[in-house]
Amino acid sequence: SRLKVPFICQFMPLRWTYEGILISQAKMNPLTRTQDLLEARIQELVNLPASIPFTEQQRRELDQAKQALAAVSGLYGRRGSEVAALLLQVRTAAIEGKLNPELIAGAMALRKGTNAEEIYVNRKVLDLVTKAEMEREDYRHNIGPNVFFGTVKRYFGTDFNTLWINGMVILLSLGVIVGSLEWSLRRQLTRV
Repeated sequence: SRLKVPFICQFMPLRWTYEGILISQAKMNPLTRTQDLLEARIQELVNLPASIPFTEQQRRELDQAKQALAAVSGLYGRRGSEVAALLLQVRTAAIEGKLNPELIAGAMALRKGTNAEEIYVNRKVLDLVTKAEMEREDYRHNIGPNVFFGTVKRYFGTDFNTLWINGMVILLSLGVIVGSLEWSLRRQLTRV
């Protein structure tokens, strides 16, 4: 894979920091988090066991989640603050299970101004992360490789969130740097 990181780079804190920043930009912005939340709810409803009958309430909730996902994906506002407020309303309603047609219609009402994607999504960063995810999830690999910008890393047979791994490596690197500095200063003070 061209997306694999050379072994020597595993010891460079900047590599872990850079990867963490880009993945955070791509996956933790308010628009993407809201879309992921709605997609997860849709999948949860769609993947119910066939033995459980699909109720009218669940069907309505599924339709509202799909409409909310479409509304959020094409969300516009006159200003960035209006987009942020609408996004927060839809996200809060989705978390609380209180999506309603009025809120969705309100989110879809304005079709000019500033688009939520223009505010929250950096297309180049998203392309890098998407390419890494496609490489990691390639069906030709028995076990997905640990690629640069992949959202999941596999160590010791267990999958870890990349942001968690990056944070731990950065903290460990800081500990080594501070420990080395303390050792060096103590050594110099004992000479004096």
